[in-house]
Amino acid sequence: MAEQQRKELLHDTCLTKQVNRAFENLDSRKSSFIEHETAKTTMAERKAKIRSKGQRLFYEKKSR
Repeated sequence: MAEQQRKELLHDTCLTKQVNRAFENLDSRKSSFIEHETAKTTMAERKAKIRSKGQRLFYEKKSR
């Protein structure tokens, strides 16, 4: 049980640091806020591009 608690605490600590760093970057204008729908669309486009490359490579290897 102690090991599980240690893992959870480490995860919470790391996550807190990431969130704080993100807000610091936003406050210092090193980054910009992206609306949720825009982020979803961008990620869907990136995933589609990656998947199409994977399929292309799969079919190229299969046809050899």
